[in-house]
Amino acid sequence: MKTILTTPRLRIRQFAESEWPLFIGISEDPEVMRFITPRTPEQNRELFEQMMIDYLVIPEFGRWGIFDVETGDFIGLCMLLEARPGLNGIELGYSFHYEYWNKGYATELVKALVNYGLYDQDLPEICAITNPENMASQRVLEKAGFTSTETVFLWEKNNPLYLINRADQ
Repeated sequence: MKTILTTPRLRIRQFAESEWPLFIGISEDPEVMRFITPRTPEQNRELFEQMMIDYLVIPEFGRWGIFDVETGDFIGLCMLLEARPGLNGIELGYSFHYEYWNKGYATELVKALVNYGLYDQDLPEICAITNPENMASQRVLEKAGFTSTETVFLWEKNNPLYLINRADQ
């Protein structure tokens, strides 16, 4: 389980195959998934299996677990991945278990992932998409330096597209 990065409170690392229950637990939590397109159990299993392969092929990018540095507790998921079709570059995403909301974890995570992507991986820019109703994630992205540039039509609605690039830092 390779650690991707560590912040004062968070350890971002690859999942072990034995951690499937952690992944499925958060992926099937209705409160966590309220603003995220749901997946079937089969889609979740396929995604997790693909993650294990991707760790070997492209270890610097992927979907990772977020763990509390002090306790080791699993608290969320994050990703830096090739952006979905129609967008360029690398896309950032995250979700946290409900009890970790509104405690600054998301802002800490996003700032760390931006630094990792733009400077450690030498990316020119990173994008993020939020549900238009997810004002909390929009505030997190803005605090981390992202700018809303346009909307993209996904999941049967227009969603804000946020960008951050090295030139603006």
